[in-house]
Amino acid sequence: MANDYSRTWFETFMGPFPRERTAVQLAFLSRQLPLPQYRRILDVCSGPGRIAGPLSRGKYEVTAVERDRGAIAEGQAKNPEVKFVEMDVRRLGTLPGEFDAAICLWQSFGYFDSFMNKRMLADMAEKLSAGGRLVLDIYDLRYFSAHQGVVSQKVAGREIQTRRRVVGKRLKTTVEYEAGRLEEFDWELFTPRDITELGIGAGIAATLVCADFDEGTLPAEDKASFQVVFQKG
Repeated sequence: MANDYSRTWFETFMGPFPRERTAVQLAFLSRQLPLPQYRRILDVCSGPGRIAGPLSRGKYEVTAVERDRGAIAEGQAKNPEVKFVEMDVRRLGTLPGEFDAAICLWQSFGYFDSFMNKRMLADMAEKLSAGGRLVLDIYDLRYFSAHQGVVSQKVAGREIQTRRRVVGKRLKTTVEYEAGRLEEFDWELFTPRDITELGIGAGIAATLVCADFDEGTLPAEDKASFQVVFQKG
């Protein structure tokens, strides 16, 4: 369950990420984390700063945690306002400082086994100041249970085949690029009820559960992901 992302993955999926989707996500974050109350932001599994960069230019103070050195180098070059920290998120509890909010987007939560995922959630909650908020973007177990199999698509000029299967509450995904190169990923999946109950155990309460980064849209079985806003205290 290492979930190591190659350069090919970053170039294929991160590089061409639609700007309009990023804009929708940033607008949602600005509504849920209004300034000046939530100025200090911790971006967990930030990649090269797709979200951290625009937030920092919008007057937030952003600390971005990422373990991929290539992503950090790219992020620092493009987003000098962001403080990048090279760190495996399993060591998040050792990160110094306190934050007004934390974000963890694009299914960056759930990489590990159930015990470690609980601990990661608790570590993110621990990093929050009183009244701080945590925003999670989560794959929905119900959707992927109903959408298993092989999907072929062209992404960033590459022909990609993605195979998905759900075993218990885990999504096992194989991405096959041209010339037969494979990458495998494995996440724990959640329902909205699952993750809100985990939050209670970590000392944070869900104040909003929605989909499409839209406060008025409810999670549903035909939507791949949902968002949860937790508050501490």
